[in-house]
Amino acid sequence: MAFNIHRFIDRTPELPYFVIALFYLFSTSTPASIRIFARAFLFVAVSLAVGLLLKSCFKTKRPRNHYDLPALRYDFPSLHSMISAGMIVFVYFVNPLYALLLIPVGAFYLYSRIKFRAHSVAGVIGGACIGILLGFAFGLSLSAFDIPEDLELVLSIMLLCMPLFSAAFRIRYSKRID
Repeated sequence: MAFNIHRFIDRTPELPYFVIALFYLFSTSTPASIRIFARAFLFVAVSLAVGLLLKSCFKTKRPRNHYDLPALRYDFPSLHSMISAGMIVFVYFVNPLYALLLIPVGAFYLYSRIKFRAHSVAGVIGGACIGILLGFAFGLSLSAFDIPEDLELVLSIMLLCMPLFSAAFRIRYSKRID
């Protein structure tokens, strides 16, 4: 049973986060959701930029080829681990209960990256640590700066569209690792 959970999380990593985002959207006022989602999108975008920069600096070999794109051929840091662990910390600043719900998902996800040899232990732990730092920084900044309302709305929509973009990217560029 646990093996199937790992496989599901590895194939649809954004789904648990998307479900919680939708639940938050429908249980909170729209302006609050838009504000949080805009910052969550910025967290993901910055995490991707930092992770890609670090991958290009370290250029460590993955345990097994996973993507056909040169920038993603490297192991350290695991971008999925960065975003997964960092999002838990970010969400903690929004609602600690939601963060508690995400901890098992994050743990399964980190383990699945190692189990399916998409990353080394160092790549996963390093990615998770960097993600936690970024999640903490973005969590602290939730009320530190204002974003124009129109831009917040655009960023929020982009966050909600991310699962579709992510799935299309994964279908197009990832290699089968089963």
